[in-house]
Amino acid sequence: MRPARVDADSGYRYYEAAQLERARLVAALRQLQVPLAEITAILELEPADAAARIDRYWAAAEVEHTARRELGVRITFTRALPSPQPAAPTVTSRSRSPDRPACVSYARHDHRAMSKRRHYSEQEFEALVSSALDELPSEFQRALEHVAVVVSDRGAENHAYGMYVGSRRGGSAYFGGGGMPDEILIFRDTLVRDFGDDPNRLRAHVTQTVRHEVGHHLGFDEAGVRKLGL
Repeated sequence: MRPARVDADSGYRYYEAAQLERARLVAALRQLQVPLAEITAILELEPADAAARIDRYWAAAEVEHTARRELGVRITFTRALPSPQPAAPTVTSRSRSPDRPACVSYARHDHRAMSKRRHYSEQEFEALVSSALDELPSEFQRALEHVAVVVSDRGAENHAYGMYVGSRRGGSAYFGGGGMPDEILIFRDTLVRDFGDDPNRLRAHVTQTVRHEVGHHLGFDEAGVRKLGL
């Protein structure tokens, strides 16, 4: 912003009192990391037009931030994992259905697997889930520190492979969360039903389901986790 006058000896710039509000606006926009060229264009506009331009700039910045955040999560999910990993959340089993609204990873029933599937005990299936958690990047494991990971056999009645019930990490209540511990449910019955004929296929789908529900805990809606390939 052009000063009212500049001291010839010291080079110190002086501003009129009337310029104070304009200077505050420039400082605020710089704190938002608005480029100087954009600030110059904003200052030349009438107040209403300037406000509209700031809104448009901020909307575009939010879109760019979301895209970068999704890319960052995608890279973190798929990158080579460091070793050693911190301890993953404990996996438990439970037979009841959650009584809160939840985000669901929907099951697609594969009738071809019905006659070939093998039985997986709670311990065997919990080992698959624990392995999927162990493979998560360390920062995601830390994000699950206060999240209960539960194996359940109520997937058929929920038409689901998995379910997240809780709040967005660091944010507001999500799918009925708030007041109760966040939890991820992995449904043994539907996953074994549809993929239990092939141990490698079952492991892959357990891993995908775990990561899908972790994505919801990190704040992504259904469209967001789908963009991540989950």
